[in-house]
Parts: sequence; C-alpha cells; structure tokens
Amino acid sequence: RREPLPKPVSIAVWSTLIGSAVVAAVAGFVLLGLTLLGSDDYEQLMRDNPFSQSMADQSGGDFDRLYRVSLTLFGLFLALGLAGVAAAVIALVRRRRGGVFLFVMTVVTLITSAFMFPVGLPWVALAIVVLVQLGKPESKAWFARS
Repeated sequence: RREPLPKPVSIAVWSTLIGSAVVAAVAGFVLLGLTLLGSDDYEQLMRDNPFSQSMADQSGGDFDRLYRVSLTLFGLFLALGLAGVAAAVIALVRRRRGGVFLFVMTVVTLITSAFMFPVGLPWVALAIVVLVQLGKPESKAWFARS
C-alpha cells in the first residue's frame, strides 16, 4: 500500500509533470509542423510574416540556417519536456532515484528557460517553485525513504 505524497512533493511532481508535458506537446507540434513545412516554405512563411521579419533580419537572411536552428531548438525542447515528464513519473514510482532526477531536470529547466527570456519566464518561475518544494524537510524525508 502506498502512502500519500507529502504536499511539497505533490506540488513539485505535478508542477513538473504538467509544465514538462506542455513543453513536450508544443515542441512536438512545432517540430512536426516545421518538418512538414520544409525549408522552402519556411522561408516564404518567414518573409510573409511581419513578426518574423526581425528574426530573419538578425540571421542575415540565411533562412536555411534559421530553419536548422529552429529544428534543433524545438528538438531540444521536446527532449527536455519528455525528460521532465519521465523525472516526475520516476519520482512517483521510485522515490529516491526519482528525487535526484527531478532535481537535475529542474535545474536544467531553470537554466534553459532563463536563456529563452522572456518566453521561458513561466518555466523559470515554475522551476523555482519546484526547487523550493524539493528543499522542504517533508520532501527530503519522503525521498530519503525507499
């Protein structure tokens, strides 16, 4: 019989699970869209969209490079989102090992989200909440038991 999760652990795990699932889903859909769109149509889309024009200007008009960078970034976000989901699930199932993985993924999320300012700001806040919850004595005690 499983004992109920302490509140700080529950907040940390569910925040990670939901936040990571959102990132994985959005990144997956964008990656799928980019892949289906292809480089040539991506260039046309960037040229036609006034919001994308500054990004295109910053890249020096190298749309192939911008397309590859977009694929790489969203692939990274998909992988990190899936890793965060895995960390939350493992924390629920395996406790001690899951706590370390959850902590590591939270730190990785904090760093990568800070680099994605201002879009990453909600994930920075969420990562801070998770770190605070993981630092509480109830969380430490729960993860210490196996």
